[in-house]
Amino acid sequence: MFRKLIFDIIIGIGGIFLSLKLSQSSTIKFISGISYDGSFKVVLITGLFLGIVNFLVKPLIRFIFLPIRIITFNFFSLVIDMGLIWLVVGVFSPIKIEGIIPLFWLAFIIKSLSFIFNV
Repeated sequence: MFRKLIFDIIIGIGGIFLSLKLSQSSTIKFISGISYDGSFKVVLITGLFLGIVNFLVKPLIRFIFLPIRIITFNFFSLVIDMGLIWLVVGVFSPIKIEGIIPLFWLAFIIKSLSFIFNV
């Protein structure tokens, strides 16, 4: 259980850091609409909160929306991830996400990192 919490925190930090780097890169502009120009400590704290929310709240939300997840072949899990990221970044962090497309890519990156590290 403690291992999953640490895993969720590492994935949250890594996903936010990677998406910020992809949005601020001058050579590869993969994601546009995520902006932050402060210290790395804020990215760590935001990833920490995201990992804790994913560990505590996400299983309950996934259970509540189980019928919708079954109907949509688990695509709705990405929508759940987007909502949790939007909540954490909106409340705890000065990181700005402008629009639903950058939020989608951030959730996709975090979901992909989670999948890769689970394998």
